[in-house]
Amino acid sequence: VPGAVPNVTAPAALPLARSGGPLDVPAAVAPPVTAPTPAAVVGAATPYSVPEASAPAASHAVRPSVSEPAPPPEAPARDASAPDRSVSEPAPSELSSAELSSSELSSSELEELLLSVVADLTGYPTAMLHVDMDLEADLGVDSIKRVEILSAVRRRVGDVAVGDAGRLGKLRTLREITTALASGARVAGSAPEPGVPGVPAPRADASEPSPAKAREAAPFSTTVDVPAVRGDGSGGSDGDAGADGWTPLTRLVPRMVESPASGLATAGLLDGPVVVSGEDVTGCPVVGLVARKLAERGVDATAVAEVPEGARGVIHLGGLSASGTPDEAREVHRSALRAARALAPRAAGGGGLFVTVQDTGGDFGLGGHAPGRAWLGGTAGLARTAAKEWPDVQVRVLDCERGGRDDEEVANAIVCELLEGGADTEVGLRADGTRALLRMVPGPLTPGGAPRIGENSVIVATGGARGVTAAALLDLARTHRPRIVLLGRTEAAAEPAGLASATDERALTRLLAERARDDAEGSSPARIAEEARRILAAREVRATLAGLEAAGSPARYVRVDVRDADALTAALCEVRATWGPVTGIVHGAGVLADKRIADKTDEQAEPVMATKVDGLRALLTATADDPLDTILLFSSVAAVFGNAGQSDYAMANEVLQQVASAEQARRPDCLVRCVAWGPWQGGMVTPALAAHFGRSRVPLIPPAQGAAACTAELDGAAGEARVVLTAGDGPAAADERLRAQVLVSSDTLPQLADHAPAGVPVLPVALVLNWFAGAAAAWLPTEGPLVLRDLRVYRKYDLPELEGVGHRLTVLGSRGAPGSPAGLEAELRGEEGPAHFRAVVDTGDGAPDRSSWDTPAGLKPLDVAAPYHGGVLFHGPRFHALREVRGVSEHGAEATVAGLRSLGWPGGHGPLDPAAVDGALQLALLWGEKVLGTATLPMAVAECGVYRRGPVDDAVRCVVRGRKAHDTGARCDAALIGPDGSVLLELTGVELVSRPS
Repeated sequence: VPGAVPNVTAPAALPLARSGGPLDVPAAVAPPVTAPTPAAVVGAATPYSVPEASAPAASHAVRPSVSEPAPPPEAPARDASAPDRSVSEPAPSELSSAELSSSELSSSELEELLLSVVADLTGYPTAMLHVDMDLEADLGVDSIKRVEILSAVRRRVGDVAVGDAGRLGKLRTLREITTALASGARVAGSAPEPGVPGVPAPRADASEPSPAKAREAAPFSTTVDVPAVRGDGSGGSDGDAGADGWTPLTRLVPRMVESPASGLATAGLLDGPVVVSGEDVTGCPVVGLVARKLAERGVDATAVAEVPEGARGVIHLGGLSASGTPDEAREVHRSALRAARALAPRAAGGGGLFVTVQDTGGDFGLGGHAPGRAWLGGTAGLARTAAKEWPDVQVRVLDCERGGRDDEEVANAIVCELLEGGADTEVGLRADGTRALLRMVPGPLTPGGAPRIGENSVIVATGGARGVTAAALLDLARTHRPRIVLLGRTEAAAEPAGLASATDERALTRLLAERARDDAEGSSPARIAEEARRILAAREVRATLAGLEAAGSPARYVRVDVRDADALTAALCEVRATWGPVTGIVHGAGVLADKRIADKTDEQAEPVMATKVDGLRALLTATADDPLDTILLFSSVAAVFGNAGQSDYAMANEVLQQVASAEQARRPDCLVRCVAWGPWQGGMVTPALAAHFGRSRVPLIPPAQGAAACTAELDGAAGEARVVLTAGDGPAAADERLRAQVLVSSDTLPQLADHAPAGVPVLPVALVLNWFAGAAAAWLPTEGPLVLRDLRVYRKYDLPELEGVGHRLTVLGSRGAPGSPAGLEAELRGEEGPAHFRAVVDTGDGAPDRSSWDTPAGLKPLDVAAPYHGGVLFHGPRFHALREVRGVSEHGAEATVAGLRSLGWPGGHGPLDPAAVDGALQLALLWGEKVLGTATLPMAVAECGVYRRGPVDDAVRCVVRGRKAHDTGARCDAALIGPDGSVLLELTGVELVSRPS
């Protein structure tokens, strides 16, 4: 499940209305959600509706994928569909009757206060607790309960500083927390509550510092990000609901968008030692080849068998594994996690590089044309998680298709992308040379034909006895009434007598603790908590079975470990004997063991991966001969966008996504859906956590609406295997900053030796324009025009070491440029000092009127035999872009200019053809000399519109249009025009300044 746990009580009735009448499903502690009549809007007006809701909706809910900063390593994996262990907020009189500074309390008083809070929020009698108990190992306190406890303590002793709250989140025992409170808490007033794992901090408003400055001011935070979801978030978890009371859902689908490389190097690649790993699982020489080729290009790169702890940069090539079998893929995922774990200590300090490379077809498995390699896809989920945990580390994910290429060709493709792909984070490299970026775009649901699922269908579901999967199956049962087989590990036996009055975990824990006082063997708080959860889980299984039957779906529960292929096969044989062949599978089982990468052990990750991945593998094997028409897999936004603390969960769910695409390609007549859910309301989303989600502008999916959306997906058309469903407007930008690098040397850009106006090579404006535009493509995913505005040359950049060690330049970008909130403000910096160039890059609309670029009046031939003989143009042979100058006058100039291919420049990546653009600027210099009588240099461009991207074909027409001249300079416009008369590129407001002698 997508990080989900339901609220569990005794099997009381709570109707979830559909046209077929009310249905008894388990009640929930969280406030019920009323589902009104109007449909919800999904993405581009895709309705998911629940008709005629006359009663409160079931608060089955998805717990958002959350993480704990650093829980004890021995903590067991937690069933992601486990019952709710949270309780409602204590009454104000309990916790806020007196706000005290910790300095006013002695250590013993702090200990007494903490024990009181823990007892109140867990149900353990105070007499059972002592301060040396481990929160997780002894008390069974998970990350959500920890936050609740710390928040309650905060209200009693005062606000905890941000850094101290983060430290509190890592402490293991109650005594350690008491000691920290005594030394670190301060009087209540202005500090935020302890951060909620898995929830981003509230966004800055206009009065707050810029993201970059805010990050400098706050070196660490107690909050952990989930993908930010746009929406005002007012009013808590349902603050984004529309007038009809429903929260708009956004439906996103993945797409590969072709995009040329920017020509910039991956940030961090040039900054220090980089290790290339993965040969231990690939068994091929690509690892060594990539390291050698990077070293030949000036990168300090070394191939290693295992990543040394404290490494600064890691490129992991394990995903290029030769076979890609499920077993080999698991070894690849373990290897990648070890590599990331080794990098974590250095990454936490800021800076560095982490790149994963896989071969899942060069399109992240979307096309399904490499089905045998889908099981390797999990490394992408690891990288996305790393990007959330290490915001100052450059993280990239490359899917490099081998196809028929040999090791040398594959290594060349990877090295080229690392050196020229810039800041693009998720890039597909097809064997035919196609380069494309993975994007999530709105995708309305396509209606299907006749329903596949009916009363004769046999649906086998894992994780469906509890949690969000159960909520979805209940809705499906009411709609189509299939026969449903629930598979799970929970023992659904009757509970001991006398416990029915305890309807939540706190009450049940308290009751069990009272019974266990005289039983020394059974009096451990951890044992009691485990028993309480087992009882609540069994209650929910029984309630779900009753709800399915009441809805008209025959239902049975089979206790089996879904990871055990043999046991699963045997269990399904019994199902077929009774109900016939299986026609659909639903895989919603999942467990969580949330820890940051630095603390995540292989042993902790194993059950998380196995439940999702081995479970799916076993299901597909056990139903290989069944006539499946429906496959539904429950994934999480953690796989698509990453979520701190959930590297294993993200990897597992990303494997599900890629296997879904492979299965859809293999079974075109079967509907395959892998839904990556955003967080739902209820369950472990307590009122306090829901309020935090609201403040952080993360809307939650109402349970009835989410269940209806799931049914709508199953009734939709086949072919779109992977879908993201989130509340609100979908995910916002993951970061506010961009960084890429470029190594300028005679090896990388030899033509620059011919751009030396005073004998020393100088960086040309045209090349900077190309870099800025290319870098912006990572943030402005559009195939339409790009517009660069207000390009300024603050200081020329001399290249005295072009023939030596070269120069390492950095392109920095920040979102939200002045006058362009969606644009990118870009700067080019050298190895030290302030920026040399600056511009704003944004998207544009349409193309200019081609008639505005008629031939200027009064053109006359040049006074010299060739444009490069008169002293105005200083350019050497490799910059001789002007092929034929038709003439120059005070009104403008016209010529034919050559592109980089004709001039033999290396590369050719990026949105512009810098050689042709430089040719346009050279023609502008000829016009400037005509009107000023002296040589000039371009120092600013008001606007550069790019209407067709990439290199020009051979040579194109260029027109310069004069605008204004004054004592020390002139202004003009210029354009490159294709053979068909269309405007390829337009330079407006080119400022020419007299060149010093």
